[in-house]
Amino acid sequence: MKSEMDWYYHEEGEDIHLWLTRWNMKKQAKGWDDATAVNEAGLHLGDTAFRWFSMRRQQITTWDEFCQSLKEGFAEDDQTLMRRLQLRKQYDKESVQSYADALMLLCMQTGFPAAAQRDLFIRNLKSSLKGRV
Repeated sequence: MKSEMDWYYHEEGEDIHLWLTRWNMKKQAKGWDDATAVNEAGLHLGDTAFRWFSMRRQQITTWDEFCQSLKEGFAEDDQTLMRRLQLRKQYDKESVQSYADALMLLCMQTGFPAAAQRDLFIRNLKSSLKGRV
């Protein structure tokens, strides 16, 4: 049975970096060679992403090329990622761990300096928790 998490459609809220990380783990766990991994992951692209892949499939020969091409085609630009990082706040019912994980992922994607990450984390933490940190 296929999980919805296996699919990437290029819709609002989807993160190509996270999708590729999952598929890279799947590739390693199953011991797939590059061609198999590209074909398997390509079959889990939906709608716009699949049409995009179909037009480029013959030029993509390695897993690294597949990942790089998808990032170039679908990843948010640096300014958008930085804006998302600066605006990311802890949601009302979101755990601290979930918030920290999401913030760290955005920090990694943007190259946000490690020295400033703690301040950003605290600044956007729920008000009720700020005094405990």
